[in-house]
Amino acid sequence: MGVFDKLLAIKQISFKDGDIRLMKQRVMFVPLEMATVLTKQLIDKPANISKVYLEIKHEFKKGWADQLKKSYSFDSRKYMEWLINLTNLSGWGINEISELDSKNKTGVFIMKNSPIAEHYKGTQNVCVDHFIRALYAGGASVVFGDDIDWLEIECIAKGDKNCKFVFGPRDALLTKYPNFTYQIK
Repeated sequence: MGVFDKLLAIKQISFKDGDIRLMKQRVMFVPLEMATVLTKQLIDKPANISKVYLEIKHEFKKGWADQLKKSYSFDSRKYMEWLINLTNLSGWGINEISELDSKNKTGVFIMKNSPIAEHYKGTQNVCVDHFIRALYAGGASVVFGDDIDWLEIECIAKGDKNCKFVFGPRDALLTKYPNFTYQIK
């Protein structure tokens, strides 16, 4: 049974005129063009990347991510699995954690077939998946009960095979990946 079927079975997705609810939280479908146009604005003005990332991370953390954890009392592993399943269902590519160190609150995350990166495939010198990493950073901050950041260190838009993210506390990330500070200054 797929994630969508499971959500239907446990009545955690509903469609009413003008209102879609997923896990009791309001969501909406938007065309890919909306995300690629907004991404182009960040590509053209890289000084805005960190600001947009932090705002999305904060809003997702205090809204959807926090409410999901309160409503369902998931443990950290189960919560991460649900976030991954929901983003896969939502069209954000195929997402998976390849490494997870719960004690140090760090890990490596792979995204295959990223819709935004595929749109810009091989045309960029920088990573472009700022919206999804902001959402995951907000979710991971709730999961670990700490301020967790995400950096994209490989990207299909740059010609890499997949998009690869690392996550953990900000200071540790910036020490290990100083060339990516523009993403979370």
